[in-house]
Amino acid sequence: MSKVEPGSKTDAAYARLRSEIERGELGAGASLSEHALVERLGLSRTPVRDALRRLIDDGLAVRDGSRGSVRVSTPSVAGVHDLFGFRAVLEGAAIHDLADALASGSVSSDPIAGLAEELRGLGEQAPSRERTDAFYDFAERFDRTIIDLTPNRLLAKAIADLRPRTVRLRGVAHHRPEREARSMAEHQAMLAALLAGDGEAAQLECVAHLRLTMEAIFAGLADPRQAHTLAF
Repeated sequence: MSKVEPGSKTDAAYARLRSEIERGELGAGASLSEHALVERLGLSRTPVRDALRRLIDDGLAVRDGSRGSVRVSTPSVAGVHDLFGFRAVLEGAAIHDLADALASGSVSSDPIAGLAEELRGLGEQAPSRERTDAFYDFAERFDRTIIDLTPNRLLAKAIADLRPRTVRLRGVAHHRPEREARSMAEHQAMLAALLAGDGEAAQLECVAHLRLTMEAIFAGLADPRQAHTLAF
Protein backbone atom coordinates (compact mmCIF):
# COMPACT_ATOMS: atom_id res chain seq x y z
CA MET A 1 0.00 0.00 0.00
CA SER A 2 1.12 3.53 -0.68
CA LYS A 3 1.92 5.54 2.44
CA VAL A 4 1.51 9.31 2.77
CA GLU A 5 1.87 11.78 5.59
CA PRO A 6 -1.38 12.70 7.40
CA GLY A 7 -2.87 15.95 6.23
CA SER A 8 -1.21 15.77 2.83
CA LYS A 9 -2.76 16.68 -0.48
CA THR A 10 -2.99 12.97 -1.19
CA ASP A 11 -5.13 12.53 1.93
CA ALA A 12 -7.40 15.34 0.81
CA ALA A 13 -7.81 13.90 -2.69
CA TYR A 14 -8.39 10.41 -1.33
CA ALA A 15 -10.97 11.57 1.22
CA ARG A 16 -12.85 13.59 -1.43
CA LEU A 17 -12.98 10.75 -3.96
CA ARG A 18 -13.80 8.09 -1.37
CA SER A 19 -16.68 10.24 -0.08
CA GLU A 20 -18.02 10.73 -3.62
CA ILE A 21 -17.91 6.98 -4.23
CA GLU A 22 -19.58 6.16 -0.90
CA ARG A 23 -22.38 8.68 -1.53
CA GLY A 24 -22.92 7.36 -5.06
CA GLU A 25 -21.86 10.59 -6.75
CA LEU A 26 -19.24 8.49 -8.54
CA GLY A 27 -21.16 5.35 -9.44
CA ALA A 28 -19.95 1.88 -10.32
CA GLY A 29 -17.92 1.97 -13.53
CA ALA A 30 -17.40 5.74 -13.45
CA SER A 31 -14.12 6.89 -14.98
CA LEU A 32 -11.41 8.14 -12.66
CA SER A 33 -9.32 9.85 -15.28
CA GLU A 34 -6.11 11.17 -13.74
CA HIS A 35 -6.08 14.14 -16.09
CA ALA A 36 -9.70 15.06 -15.36
CA LEU A 37 -9.20 14.72 -11.61
CA VAL A 38 -6.12 16.92 -11.68
CA GLU A 39 -8.24 19.64 -13.28
CA ARG A 40 -11.31 19.11 -11.07
CA LEU A 41 -9.46 18.88 -7.76
CA GLY A 42 -6.90 21.54 -8.57
CA LEU A 43 -3.99 19.31 -7.61
CA SER A 44 -0.83 18.07 -9.28
CA ARG A 45 -0.58 14.57 -10.74
CA THR A 46 1.35 13.03 -7.84
CA PRO A 47 -1.29 13.36 -5.07
CA VAL A 48 -4.05 12.35 -7.49
CA ARG A 49 -2.09 9.31 -8.62
CA ASP A 50 -1.38 8.32 -5.01
CA ALA A 51 -5.04 8.79 -4.06
CA LEU A 52 -6.08 6.50 -6.91
CA ARG A 53 -3.63 3.85 -5.69
CA ARG A 54 -5.25 4.00 -2.26
CA LEU A 55 -8.73 3.63 -3.73
CA ILE A 56 -7.50 0.57 -5.63
CA ASP A 57 -6.04 -0.82 -2.39
CA ASP A 58 -9.45 -0.32 -0.75
CA GLY A 59 -11.23 -2.16 -3.55
CA LEU A 60 -13.17 0.97 -4.47
CA ALA A 61 -11.42 1.36 -7.83
CA VAL A 62 -9.89 -0.95 -10.41
CA ARG A 63 -7.39 -0.49 -13.18
CA ASP A 64 -8.47 -1.35 -16.72
CA GLY A 65 -5.74 -3.73 -17.82
CA SER A 66 -6.19 -3.06 -21.51
CA ARG A 67 -5.90 0.72 -21.28
CA GLY A 68 -4.36 1.35 -17.88
CA SER A 69 -7.21 3.70 -16.95
CA VAL A 70 -8.90 3.63 -13.54
CA ARG A 71 -12.62 3.38 -12.84
CA VAL A 72 -14.89 2.92 -9.85
CA SER A 73 -15.21 -0.79 -9.13
CA THR A 74 -18.49 -2.67 -9.50
CA PRO A 75 -19.08 -5.03 -6.56
CA SER A 76 -20.24 -8.50 -7.55
CA VAL A 77 -23.09 -10.39 -5.90
CA ALA A 78 -20.59 -13.08 -4.90
CA GLY A 79 -18.29 -10.39 -3.52
CA VAL A 80 -21.08 -8.86 -1.41
CA HIS A 81 -21.95 -12.32 -0.07
CA ASP A 82 -18.31 -12.92 0.87
CA LEU A 83 -17.98 -9.44 2.38
CA PHE A 84 -20.96 -9.81 4.67
CA GLY A 85 -20.00 -13.36 5.62
CA PHE A 86 -16.57 -12.11 6.65
CA ARG A 87 -18.08 -9.13 8.47
CA ALA A 88 -20.36 -11.48 10.43
CA VAL A 89 -17.34 -13.43 11.67
CA LEU A 90 -15.28 -10.36 12.58
CA GLU A 91 -17.98 -8.05 13.91
CA GLY A 92 -19.81 -10.81 15.72
CA ALA A 93 -16.63 -11.66 17.62
CA ALA A 94 -15.86 -7.99 18.28
CA ILE A 95 -19.28 -7.12 19.70
CA HIS A 96 -19.23 -10.27 21.85
CA ASP A 97 -15.85 -9.29 23.30
CA LEU A 98 -17.00 -5.72 23.83
CA ALA A 99 -20.13 -6.83 25.69
CA ASP A 100 -17.96 -8.97 27.98
CA ALA A 101 -15.63 -6.00 28.56
CA LEU A 102 -18.60 -3.77 29.40
CA ALA A 103 -19.92 -6.40 31.83
CA SER A 104 -16.56 -6.61 33.60
CA GLY A 105 -16.23 -2.82 33.77
CA SER A 106 -12.93 -2.81 31.90
CA VAL A 107 -14.55 -0.61 29.24
CA SER A 108 -16.82 2.34 30.05
CA SER A 109 -20.44 1.98 28.94
CA ASP A 110 -20.87 5.76 28.54
CA PRO A 111 -20.32 5.85 24.75
CA ILE A 112 -22.76 2.97 24.23
CA ALA A 113 -25.36 4.54 26.50
CA GLY A 114 -24.98 7.80 24.59
CA LEU A 115 -25.62 6.05 21.29
CA ALA A 116 -28.67 4.28 22.72
CA GLU A 117 -30.13 7.59 23.90
CA GLU A 118 -29.46 9.23 20.53
CA LEU A 119 -31.11 6.36 18.67
CA ARG A 120 -34.20 6.59 20.86
CA GLY A 121 -34.48 10.21 19.83
CA LEU A 122 -34.15 9.35 16.15
CA GLY A 123 -36.82 6.70 16.49
CA GLU A 124 -39.27 9.30 17.77
CA GLN A 125 -38.85 11.41 14.63
CA ALA A 126 -41.13 11.08 11.61
CA PRO A 127 -39.49 9.62 8.50
CA SER A 128 -37.78 12.31 6.43
CA ARG A 129 -34.67 12.96 4.39
CA GLU A 130 -33.20 14.67 7.45
CA ARG A 131 -33.83 11.62 9.63
CA THR A 132 -32.30 9.35 7.02
CA ASP A 133 -29.17 11.49 6.85
CA ALA A 134 -29.01 11.58 10.65
CA PHE A 135 -29.37 7.80 10.86
CA TYR A 136 -26.62 7.27 8.28
CA ASP A 137 -24.39 9.47 10.41
CA PHE A 138 -25.44 7.55 13.52
CA ALA A 139 -24.74 4.18 11.89
CA GLU A 140 -21.27 5.33 10.90
CA ARG A 141 -20.53 6.46 14.46
CA PHE A 142 -22.01 3.24 15.87
CA ASP A 143 -19.62 1.19 13.75
CA ARG A 144 -16.71 3.47 14.61
CA THR A 145 -17.50 3.19 18.33
CA ILE A 146 -17.48 -0.60 18.15
CA ILE A 147 -14.12 -0.44 16.38
CA ASP A 148 -12.68 2.04 18.90
CA LEU A 149 -13.85 0.11 21.98
CA THR A 150 -13.16 -3.45 20.82
CA PRO A 151 -10.48 -4.83 23.17
CA ASN A 152 -8.74 -6.87 20.45
CA ARG A 153 -6.99 -4.22 18.36
CA LEU A 154 -6.08 -6.59 15.52
CA LEU A 155 -9.76 -7.49 15.23
CA ALA A 156 -10.68 -3.81 15.30
CA LYS A 157 -8.22 -3.02 12.50
CA ALA A 158 -9.55 -5.85 10.33
CA ILE A 159 -13.09 -4.47 10.69
CA ALA A 160 -11.97 -0.92 9.95
CA ASP A 161 -10.19 -2.05 6.80
CA LEU A 162 -13.49 -3.38 5.42
CA ARG A 163 -15.41 -0.14 5.99
CA PRO A 164 -14.79 1.42 2.55
CA ARG A 165 -16.22 -1.67 0.84
CA THR A 166 -19.39 -1.51 2.92
CA VAL A 167 -20.47 2.12 3.18
CA ARG A 168 -21.11 2.54 -0.54
CA LEU A 169 -23.76 -0.23 -0.39
CA ARG A 170 -25.87 1.52 2.24
CA GLY A 171 -28.08 3.28 -0.28
CA VAL A 172 -28.91 -0.03 -1.96
CA ALA A 173 -29.68 -1.66 1.40
CA HIS A 174 -32.14 1.14 2.20
CA HIS A 175 -33.82 1.33 -1.19
CA ARG A 176 -37.11 0.50 0.54
CA PRO A 177 -38.23 2.99 3.23
CA GLU A 178 -39.20 0.26 5.71
CA ARG A 179 -35.62 -1.03 5.82
CA GLU A 180 -34.47 2.11 7.62
CA ALA A 181 -36.92 1.58 10.48
CA ARG A 182 -35.96 -2.08 10.74
CA SER A 183 -32.27 -1.22 10.76
CA MET A 184 -32.90 1.23 13.57
CA ALA A 185 -34.60 -1.52 15.56
CA GLU A 186 -31.69 -3.88 14.88
CA HIS A 187 -29.23 -1.28 16.17
CA GLN A 188 -31.41 -0.79 19.27
CA ALA A 189 -31.26 -4.53 19.93
CA MET A 190 -27.47 -4.59 19.59
CA LEU A 191 -27.11 -1.62 21.94
CA ALA A 192 -29.45 -3.18 24.51
CA ALA A 193 -27.44 -6.42 24.49
CA LEU A 194 -24.20 -4.47 24.88
CA LEU A 195 -25.55 -2.46 27.82
CA ALA A 196 -26.78 -5.70 29.40
CA GLY A 197 -23.28 -7.14 29.06
CA ASP A 198 -24.70 -10.13 27.19
CA GLY A 199 -22.02 -11.14 24.70
CA GLU A 200 -23.94 -14.03 23.16
CA ALA A 201 -27.05 -11.92 22.56
CA ALA A 202 -24.98 -9.06 21.15
CA GLN A 203 -23.27 -11.42 18.71
CA LEU A 204 -26.55 -12.98 17.61
CA GLU A 205 -28.13 -9.55 17.05
CA CYS A 206 -25.09 -8.35 15.08
CA VAL A 207 -25.01 -11.41 12.82
CA ALA A 208 -28.77 -11.14 12.23
CA HIS A 209 -28.42 -7.44 11.35
CA LEU A 210 -25.69 -8.16 8.80
CA ARG A 211 -27.70 -11.00 7.25
CA LEU A 212 -30.79 -8.82 6.90
CA THR A 213 -28.72 -5.97 5.46
CA MET A 214 -27.22 -8.31 2.88
CA GLU A 215 -30.69 -9.60 1.96
CA ALA A 216 -31.90 -6.00 1.57
CA ILE A 217 -29.01 -5.28 -0.79
CA PHE A 218 -29.89 -8.27 -2.94
CA ALA A 219 -33.56 -7.25 -2.90
CA GLY A 220 -32.44 -3.89 -4.25
CA LEU A 221 -31.39 -5.61 -7.43
CA ALA A 222 -35.06 -6.00 -8.27
CA ASP A 223 -35.25 -2.21 -8.59
CA PRO A 224 -34.05 -1.17 -12.07
CA ARG A 225 -32.73 2.06 -10.61
CA GLN A 226 -30.28 0.01 -8.52
CA ALA A 227 -29.44 -2.63 -11.10
CA HIS A 228 -26.22 -0.94 -12.18
CA THR A 229 -24.83 -0.97 -8.64
CA LEU A 230 -23.83 -4.64 -8.57
CA ALA A 231 -22.55 -7.07 -11.13
CA PHE A 232 -23.44 -10.76 -11.34
